[in-house]
Amino acid sequence: MRFAGSAVEFGGPGLASAAGGSNYSSAAGAVDLANSFGAQREKAPRYDQLSATAMATQSAEKQAAMNAEGDVMAAGINSLGQAKVGQMSAQASIKAAKAQAGATKTAGFLGAFGQIATAGIGLLNPVAGVASKAVAGAVK
Repeated sequence: MRFAGSAVEFGGPGLASAAGGSNYSSAAGAVDLANSFGAQREKAPRYDQLSATAMATQSAEKQAAMNAEGDVMAAGINSLGQAKVGQMSAQASIKAAKAQAGATKTAGFLGAFGQIATAGIGLLNPVAGVASKAVAGAVK
């Protein structure tokens, strides 16, 4: 294209790289794609191993929680059993104390009755007439 009064001429775009014969395409052929992808796979995250580790960790957490829950339940059952044993022991002590108190009262009553009976037999005994007169005088 030419403008009036100008000696400058514009032409269309040229293909200099095609004409010069660059070496870019031969450099692309030197790269081994299999090695490139292999290197990427080698350095990529191991999702299968990560998943296995996560599952093992979650299982260990659940086991620890179950063990702790079992320990708490066992402690509760033991304390309940100890409380029940204490209650039964206290009730047995109360029953034993009542039985002992009743036996002491009965023993005291029988002892007093025995003394009275012995004294009465002495009063009725003709051999111990002297003693019986003394007791009869003391009773009046």
